[in-house]
Amino acid sequence: MADNFQQFCESIDDLTGSEKDWVETVLGANGPTLPTVLLDAGIRVADIDPEYWPDFEWDLAPKEQDPHASELLVYSQEHGSVSNAAEFARAFLARFRPQACWTVTWAETCSKPRVGQFGGGAMFVTARTIETTRLDDWTDKRLKAHTGEPTRFVVPTYNGNADNGKPEFDHSDANSVEVHLEEGLRIVMGTPTEAASTRRACDDRPSVCVERQHDKWVIFVHPDAGDPLGNVEFPDVGPAVFRSERGLELHRRNCDE
Repeated sequence: MADNFQQFCESIDDLTGSEKDWVETVLGANGPTLPTVLLDAGIRVADIDPEYWPDFEWDLAPKEQDPHASELLVYSQEHGSVSNAAEFARAFLARFRPQACWTVTWAETCSKPRVGQFGGGAMFVTARTIETTRLDDWTDKRLKAHTGEPTRFVVPTYNGNADNGKPEFDHSDANSVEVHLEEGLRIVMGTPTEAASTRRACDDRPSVCVERQHDKWVIFVHPDAGDPLGNVEFPDVGPAVFRSERGLELHRRNCDE
């Protein structure tokens, strides 16, 4: 019988007295007061499982180089939640260090050699967002690129300065794009209809195509499955140029045309 592990170890350095008190309150919370403590701390409860909070190990200790300064060590020796650690770090940054960032990498291992049981990933954390990269996602994208299959990404919705309580980049309101490696690079926006996804009809989703031409890059803008609206040329030397091919009015092309 094989055992699987998810392991990581990272730190938050140079804690002030107020930061240290906050860390002890948030990570030491349990029982009936836990939901209130997490909400007051700015933890996005929907993104974690409060029942097992914090679900990773942690230690506060003086730094070796400076005994008067404290550092927080967050880690997992066996099965800790790296996503909980990242959400904790995001809330910490939002409260105390809004211009800073934090990273964590993790390893997924197995006590016996088993195909598909080894991997890992990384997270990049700011006060607003958490970006995640998994090794198996990367290898899957590389395989699809090699075989010509499209690679799919999920893009969060940008809210700008909208005062609606939502994050600047809302991952809960995400939309998909597909990247096709053809003669150039084609990026298709949105989810295909059932007919288009099974190639029974033309795909009328908007797209942009990137081509390398002699001495320049060219981006073609397609509002649908028909001819491009225009293109933008980026010469190796000289200013960029926009060329219109269909005028300013957009006429949607029907799939039977």
